[in-house]
Amino acid sequence: MREVIAAAIGTVGLPEGESCVESLIRCLSNNDEDPNVKAMCVWSLGRLATPQTGEKAKKILVSALKDSYWKVRAAACTAVAQIGEPVAQVTIPILTKLLRDG
Repeated sequence: MREVIAAAIGTVGLPEGESCVESLIRCLSNNDEDPNVKAMCVWSLGRLATPQTGEKAKKILVSALKDSYWKVRAAACTAVAQIGEPVAQVTIPILTKLLRDG
């Protein structure tokens, strides 16, 4: 159910979903969270792309790019692309390494 809720937040998008950014980040900060839920939370953060979202989510997106589950990493790549400049400086080196190392 939590995966569906995260998907709904991302699908609703901006501006309505902006108030959910902190909840999505908290969900991603939970190490025991289901990886599919994490992937959907990361995807939703990308759909809520604003400079403010980028600043709030920068640290958690870096972590998501290094996650052991490929869907979380894939969702993080998409989110980084959607958020852009606010997270680019810290994520481009990680993306480059992922591209090089697979």
